[in-house]
Amino acid sequence: MKQLFAPLLRGKEAWLIPQKIATEPAALLQELSEKVNVGLNCVPSLWSSMLQLLDSGRASLPPKSLTCLYLGGERLNKELVEKTRITLPHLRIWNLYGPTETTANSSTATISSCDHVTIGRPIANTLIYILDPYLKPVPVGIAGEIHIGGDLLARGYLNRPELTKEKFITNPFVNVPGARLYKTGDLGRYLSDGNIQFLGRIDDQVKIRGFRIELGEIEATLTQHPAVLEAVALVREEVGKIEHGTRMAKNKGENPQSDRQLVTYVVPNPKRSLTPSELRGFLKRNYLITWCLLRLYS
Repeated sequence: MKQLFAPLLRGKEAWLIPQKIATEPAALLQELSEKVNVGLNCVPSLWSSMLQLLDSGRASLPPKSLTCLYLGGERLNKELVEKTRITLPHLRIWNLYGPTETTANSSTATISSCDHVTIGRPIANTLIYILDPYLKPVPVGIAGEIHIGGDLLARGYLNRPELTKEKFITNPFVNVPGARLYKTGDLGRYLSDGNIQFLGRIDDQVKIRGFRIELGEIEATLTQHPAVLEAVALVREEVGKIEHGTRMAKNKGENPQSDRQLVTYVVPNPKRSLTPSELRGFLKRNYLITWCLLRLYS
Protein backbone atom coordinates (compact mmCIF):
# COMPACT_ATOMS: atom_id res chain seq x y z
CA MET A 1 0.00 0.00 0.00
CA LYS A 2 2.93 2.36 0.56
CA GLN A 3 3.63 2.36 -3.16
CA LEU A 4 0.14 3.77 -3.71
CA PHE A 5 -0.32 6.20 -0.81
CA ALA A 6 3.23 7.51 -0.34
CA PRO A 7 3.24 9.53 -3.57
CA LEU A 8 -0.41 10.56 -3.23
CA LEU A 9 0.16 11.96 0.28
CA ARG A 10 3.00 14.07 -1.15
CA GLY A 11 0.83 15.45 -3.95
CA LYS A 12 2.42 13.26 -6.59
CA GLU A 13 0.95 10.88 -9.14
CA ALA A 14 0.69 7.09 -8.95
CA TRP A 15 0.04 4.72 -11.86
CA LEU A 16 -1.71 1.38 -11.60
CA ILE A 17 0.30 -1.01 -13.76
CA PRO A 18 -1.10 -4.43 -14.77
CA GLN A 19 0.58 -7.40 -13.12
CA LYS A 20 1.82 -8.78 -16.44
CA ILE A 21 3.77 -5.54 -17.02
CA ALA A 22 4.98 -5.15 -13.43
CA THR A 23 6.62 -8.61 -13.53
CA GLU A 24 8.06 -8.38 -17.04
CA PRO A 25 11.35 -6.38 -17.12
CA ALA A 26 11.13 -5.32 -20.78
CA ALA A 27 7.49 -4.23 -20.53
CA LEU A 28 8.17 -2.37 -17.30
CA LEU A 29 11.08 -0.47 -18.84
CA GLN A 30 8.88 0.50 -21.78
CA GLU A 31 6.24 1.79 -19.36
CA LEU A 32 8.83 3.80 -17.43
CA SER A 33 10.31 5.30 -20.59
CA GLU A 34 6.97 6.97 -21.30
CA LYS A 35 6.92 8.80 -17.95
CA VAL A 36 8.93 11.68 -16.47
CA ASN A 37 10.56 11.93 -13.03
CA VAL A 38 9.43 8.51 -11.80
CA GLY A 39 10.38 6.63 -8.62
CA LEU A 40 10.45 2.84 -8.95
CA ASN A 41 10.04 0.54 -5.93
CA CYS A 42 11.00 -3.09 -6.59
CA VAL A 43 13.11 -6.01 -5.40
CA PRO A 44 16.82 -6.06 -6.38
CA SER A 45 16.43 -9.21 -8.51
CA LEU A 46 13.83 -7.55 -10.74
CA TRP A 47 15.95 -4.43 -11.07
CA SER A 48 18.96 -6.57 -11.95
CA SER A 49 17.01 -8.14 -14.83
CA MET A 50 15.95 -4.69 -16.04
CA LEU A 51 19.54 -3.48 -15.83
CA GLN A 52 20.74 -6.39 -17.95
CA LEU A 53 18.33 -5.35 -20.69
CA LEU A 54 19.63 -1.79 -20.57
CA ASP A 55 23.28 -2.89 -20.65
CA SER A 56 22.69 -5.20 -23.60
CA GLY A 57 20.95 -2.51 -25.63
CA ARG A 58 17.71 -4.48 -25.84
CA ALA A 59 15.94 -1.68 -23.97
CA SER A 60 16.50 2.02 -23.34
CA LEU A 61 15.53 4.50 -20.67
CA PRO A 62 15.65 8.30 -21.12
CA PRO A 63 17.55 10.01 -18.25
CA LYS A 64 14.52 12.09 -17.26
CA SER A 65 12.14 9.15 -16.95
CA LEU A 66 13.48 7.23 -13.94
CA THR A 67 15.11 9.42 -11.28
CA CYS A 68 14.68 7.52 -8.00
CA LEU A 69 15.11 3.80 -7.32
CA TYR A 70 13.78 2.23 -4.11
CA LEU A 71 15.07 -1.29 -3.57
CA GLY A 72 13.81 -3.63 -0.85
CA GLY A 73 12.58 -7.12 -0.07
CA GLU A 74 15.98 -8.72 -0.71
CA ARG A 75 19.57 -8.09 0.28
CA LEU A 76 21.18 -5.38 -1.85
CA ASN A 77 24.75 -6.18 -2.85
CA LYS A 78 27.44 -3.73 -3.86
CA GLU A 79 27.86 -5.32 -7.31
CA LEU A 80 24.33 -4.33 -8.29
CA VAL A 81 24.86 -0.81 -6.91
CA GLU A 82 28.10 -0.44 -8.86
CA LYS A 83 26.50 -1.67 -12.07
CA THR A 84 23.58 0.72 -11.59
CA ARG A 85 25.95 3.65 -11.01
CA ILE A 86 27.80 2.88 -14.24
CA THR A 87 24.65 2.47 -16.35
CA LEU A 88 22.51 5.22 -14.79
CA PRO A 89 24.83 7.61 -12.92
CA HIS A 90 22.07 10.18 -12.34
CA LEU A 91 19.85 7.75 -10.44
CA ARG A 92 19.21 8.23 -6.70
CA ILE A 93 19.24 4.83 -4.97
CA TRP A 94 17.49 4.02 -1.72
CA ASN A 95 17.82 0.76 0.20
CA LEU A 96 14.68 -0.13 2.18
CA TYR A 97 14.65 -2.68 5.00
CA GLY A 98 11.89 -4.18 7.08
CA PRO A 99 9.94 -7.44 7.38
CA THR A 100 6.20 -7.72 6.83
CA GLU A 101 5.66 -7.98 10.59
CA THR A 102 6.77 -4.35 10.88
CA THR A 103 4.59 -3.02 8.07
CA ALA A 104 7.26 -3.52 5.38
CA ASN A 105 9.80 -0.74 6.00
CA SER A 106 11.65 -0.07 9.25
CA SER A 107 14.81 1.67 8.03
CA THR A 108 16.06 3.45 4.93
CA ALA A 109 19.42 4.41 3.48
CA THR A 110 20.50 6.58 0.58
CA ILE A 111 23.18 4.62 -1.24
CA SER A 112 25.86 6.94 -2.59
CA SER A 113 28.71 4.44 -2.87
CA CYS A 114 28.90 0.75 -3.71
CA ASP A 115 31.42 0.39 -0.87
CA HIS A 116 28.94 1.63 1.72
CA VAL A 117 25.74 -0.39 1.28
CA THR A 118 23.75 -0.34 4.52
CA ILE A 119 20.11 -0.50 5.55
CA GLY A 120 20.50 2.94 7.09
CA ARG A 121 18.72 4.22 10.18
CA PRO A 122 15.25 3.62 11.68
CA ILE A 123 12.38 5.60 10.19
CA ALA A 124 10.10 7.80 12.32
CA ASN A 125 8.32 6.14 15.27
CA THR A 126 10.59 3.09 14.93
CA LEU A 127 13.20 1.62 17.28
CA ILE A 128 15.88 -0.84 16.19
CA TYR A 129 18.00 -2.75 18.69
CA ILE A 130 20.80 -5.19 17.93
CA LEU A 131 20.90 -7.72 20.74
CA ASP A 132 22.78 -10.85 21.78
CA PRO A 133 20.98 -14.14 22.64
CA TYR A 134 20.42 -12.82 26.18
CA LEU A 135 18.65 -9.70 24.87
CA LYS A 136 21.57 -7.46 25.81
CA PRO A 137 22.66 -4.69 23.40
CA VAL A 138 25.89 -5.51 21.59
CA PRO A 139 28.65 -2.89 21.11
CA VAL A 140 29.02 -0.93 17.89
CA GLY A 141 30.56 -3.12 15.21
CA ILE A 142 29.51 -6.39 16.82
CA ALA A 143 26.93 -8.62 15.14
CA GLY A 144 23.64 -9.47 16.81
CA GLU A 145 19.99 -10.15 16.02
CA ILE A 146 17.97 -7.18 14.78
CA HIS A 147 14.95 -6.42 16.98
CA ILE A 148 12.37 -3.84 15.92
CA GLY A 149 9.94 -1.87 18.05
CA GLY A 150 7.68 1.13 17.67
CA ASP A 151 4.28 2.01 16.28
CA LEU A 152 4.55 -0.10 13.14
CA LEU A 153 4.53 -3.58 14.68
CA ALA A 154 1.81 -6.00 13.66
CA ARG A 155 -0.44 -7.50 16.32
CA GLY A 156 0.90 -10.96 15.65
CA TYR A 157 0.29 -14.02 13.48
CA LEU A 158 -3.31 -14.96 12.72
CA ASN A 159 -4.34 -18.09 14.64
CA ARG A 160 -0.72 -18.81 15.68
CA PRO A 161 -0.46 -17.69 19.32
CA GLU A 162 2.69 -19.70 20.07
CA LEU A 163 4.64 -18.19 17.17
CA THR A 164 3.34 -14.73 18.11
CA LYS A 165 4.59 -15.20 21.68
CA GLU A 166 7.98 -16.38 20.39
CA LYS A 167 8.57 -13.57 17.92
CA PHE A 168 6.81 -10.59 19.55
CA ILE A 169 8.38 -10.06 22.96
CA THR A 170 8.13 -7.39 25.66
CA ASN A 171 10.38 -4.40 25.04
CA PRO A 172 12.61 -4.17 28.13
CA PHE A 173 14.18 -0.88 27.09
CA VAL A 174 11.16 1.47 27.28
CA ASN A 175 8.80 2.26 30.13
CA VAL A 176 5.64 2.02 28.03
CA PRO A 177 2.89 -0.47 28.94
CA GLY A 178 2.41 -3.05 26.20
CA ALA A 179 5.52 -2.03 24.23
CA ARG A 180 6.92 -4.93 22.23
CA LEU A 181 9.86 -5.93 20.06
CA TYR A 182 9.81 -8.12 16.98
CA LYS A 183 12.64 -10.66 16.72
CA THR A 184 13.49 -10.53 13.02
CA GLY A 185 15.95 -13.42 12.81
CA ASP A 186 18.20 -11.08 10.81
CA LEU A 187 21.83 -10.46 11.70
CA GLY A 188 23.16 -6.93 11.69
CA ARG A 189 25.54 -4.52 13.37
CA TYR A 190 25.61 -0.84 14.09
CA LEU A 191 28.42 1.06 12.41
CA SER A 192 30.25 3.99 13.97
CA ASP A 193 28.26 6.46 11.86
CA GLY A 194 24.92 5.20 13.22
CA ASN A 195 23.93 3.21 10.14
CA ILE A 196 23.09 -0.49 10.30
CA GLN A 197 24.80 -3.11 8.18
CA PHE A 198 22.73 -6.17 7.27
CA LEU A 199 24.73 -9.40 7.62
CA GLY A 200 22.27 -12.20 6.76
CA ARG A 201 20.07 -14.64 8.67
CA ILE A 202 20.52 -16.59 11.89
CA ASP A 203 18.41 -19.47 10.55
CA ASP A 204 17.77 -21.13 7.18
CA GLN A 205 15.18 -18.63 5.97
CA VAL A 206 15.94 -17.21 2.53
CA LYS A 207 14.40 -14.65 0.22
CA ILE A 208 13.85 -15.19 -3.50
CA ARG A 209 12.26 -12.42 -5.56
CA GLY A 210 11.02 -10.86 -2.32
CA PHE A 211 9.29 -13.99 -0.99
CA ARG A 212 10.37 -15.39 2.38
CA ILE A 213 10.99 -19.13 2.28
CA GLU A 214 11.82 -21.53 5.11
CA LEU A 215 14.05 -24.22 3.63
CA GLY A 216 13.46 -26.54 6.58
CA GLU A 217 9.70 -26.39 6.09
CA ILE A 218 10.05 -27.35 2.42
CA GLU A 219 12.26 -30.30 3.33
CA ALA A 220 9.80 -31.42 6.01
CA THR A 221 6.90 -31.15 3.56
CA LEU A 222 8.65 -33.20 0.88
CA THR A 223 9.57 -35.98 3.28
CA GLN A 224 5.87 -36.40 4.05
CA HIS A 225 5.42 -37.77 0.53
CA PRO A 226 5.32 -41.59 0.76
CA ALA A 227 7.79 -41.96 -2.13
CA VAL A 228 10.45 -39.63 -0.67
CA LEU A 229 13.22 -40.93 1.58
CA GLU A 230 15.29 -37.77 1.96
CA ALA A 231 15.10 -34.16 0.76
CA VAL A 232 17.38 -31.13 0.88
CA ALA A 233 16.30 -27.61 -0.13
CA LEU A 234 18.76 -24.84 -0.92
CA VAL A 235 19.27 -21.73 -3.01
CA ARG A 236 21.52 -21.70 -6.06
CA GLU A 237 22.85 -18.38 -7.29
CA GLU A 238 23.24 -19.49 -10.91
CA VAL A 239 21.36 -22.67 -11.64
CA GLY A 240 21.01 -22.29 -15.38
CA LYS A 241 21.69 -25.56 -17.17
CA ILE A 242 22.40 -28.57 -14.99
CA GLU A 243 24.01 -31.78 -16.16
CA HIS A 244 24.40 -34.82 -13.90
CA GLY A 245 23.63 -32.70 -10.85
CA THR A 246 26.50 -30.26 -11.48
CA ARG A 247 25.92 -26.59 -12.21
CA MET A 248 27.39 -25.31 -15.45
CA ALA A 249 30.08 -22.63 -15.30
CA LYS A 250 28.95 -19.08 -14.61
CA ASN A 251 28.71 -16.87 -17.65
CA LYS A 252 31.18 -14.02 -17.74
CA GLY A 253 29.71 -10.78 -16.48
CA GLU A 254 26.56 -12.45 -15.19
CA ASN A 255 24.93 -10.79 -12.18
CA PRO A 256 24.38 -13.43 -9.49
CA GLN A 257 21.50 -11.54 -7.89
CA SER A 258 19.35 -11.88 -11.00
CA ASP A 259 19.04 -15.68 -11.07
CA ARG A 260 18.70 -17.04 -7.55
CA GLN A 261 16.57 -20.18 -7.69
CA LEU A 262 15.11 -22.58 -5.18
CA VAL A 263 16.42 -26.11 -5.78
CA THR A 264 15.41 -29.28 -3.97
CA TYR A 265 17.32 -32.55 -4.18
CA VAL A 266 15.25 -35.64 -3.43
CA VAL A 267 16.19 -39.27 -2.83
CA PRO A 268 13.11 -41.31 -3.88
CA ASN A 269 12.02 -44.66 -2.56
CA PRO A 270 13.30 -47.19 -5.15
CA LYS A 271 10.14 -49.22 -4.72
CA ARG A 272 7.92 -46.30 -5.74
CA SER A 273 7.74 -44.36 -8.99
CA LEU A 274 8.18 -40.60 -8.67
CA THR A 275 8.46 -37.64 -11.05
CA PRO A 276 9.38 -33.96 -10.52
CA SER A 277 5.92 -32.88 -11.73
CA GLU A 278 4.30 -35.08 -9.09
CA LEU A 279 6.43 -33.49 -6.36
CA ARG A 280 5.67 -29.99 -7.61
CA GLY A 281 1.98 -30.77 -7.36
CA PHE A 282 2.51 -32.10 -3.84
CA LEU A 283 4.37 -28.92 -2.81
CA LYS A 284 1.70 -26.75 -4.38
CA ARG A 285 -1.00 -28.45 -2.34
CA ASN A 286 0.94 -28.49 0.92
CA TYR A 287 3.33 -25.51 0.83
CA LEU A 288 2.10 -23.28 -2.03
CA ILE A 289 5.45 -23.58 -3.84
CA THR A 290 5.10 -23.95 -7.61
CA TRP A 291 8.44 -22.78 -9.01
CA CYS A 292 10.94 -25.07 -7.29
CA LEU A 293 13.53 -26.83 -9.47
CA LEU A 294 13.49 -30.48 -8.42
CA ARG A 295 16.22 -33.07 -8.96
CA LEU A 296 15.71 -36.77 -8.21
CA TYR A 297 18.62 -38.96 -7.09
CA SER A 298 18.37 -42.69 -6.58
